[in-house]
Amino acid sequence: MDFVCFYILEYKKRTKNTLIPSTLALTIFISLFTPLSSFSISRYSQNKRFEHLLIKNNVLKNGKIEKNPNVNKDDQRTISSIVFYFESRQGIDKLKYVPKDFNTSKMNEVFGFNYEMPYLPKEQYFYFRIPQNSLIDIKGYDYFIQLNSYSQEVQNSKEFSFKYYNSTAQIAILKNNKEIYRKSIKDIIQTNCKKYGTERPDKELSINELSIIDENENIKVRIILNNVSGRIDENDNVNIDGCEFLIMLNAK
Repeated sequence: MDFVCFYILEYKKRTKNTLIPSTLALTIFISLFTPLSSFSISRYSQNKRFEHLLIKNNVLKNGKIEKNPNVNKDDQRTISSIVFYFESRQGIDKLKYVPKDFNTSKMNEVFGFNYEMPYLPKEQYFYFRIPQNSLIDIKGYDYFIQLNSYSQEVQNSKEFSFKYYNSTAQIAILKNNKEIYRKSIKDIIQTNCKKYGTERPDKELSINELSIIDENENIKVRIILNNVSGRIDENDNVNIDGCEFLIMLNAK
């Protein structure tokens, strides 16, 4: 997965006079550079999953779908669940490669295998986000960076680097190429999924509910999940499809 947007602010004076313009600049930055609102992160990630499955099973050729009745059953079910997701929540026109008049009744006609409805209850979708244009108090932190899970694995700014591990949903912070901090964001997702459920997948939560505040001997850090989307499988495992997060830090 990739990270897209990289930006960092350094605050050299910690006075009350600098807090107001700093938070104002941060708010403007968020409003200008966070176009991935509502379901757009989930839409992107589901389309990428869909494309990967089609290529894996030799269904996508020269940008067009060709029937393949020999797609294995697990992948047939996963493709069906993605089709269902777009048809019921995003609009089937947002799903790449399928014909304009496509719907679940045309699965066999287009893909060469039938729609697999029984698979659907096994995955539940979630999308959590903080209120748009939120004003965030950055007092007590020297650096700010906004990252998401769609760009390069590592981004550098002077001595600091930031890395996101998609397989484990962990954020790592490095200083002079040495890792000084690592944290999984899955715990906070599981907490909110248990609290709010997934019946309403698009849920706006407070900044505190989507914040991780932590520190060790090297660093003090606050991670805010600006928006995060994904799925919970039948074993209650969290699978994150896409995430945009803000990191504020103060090196010790």
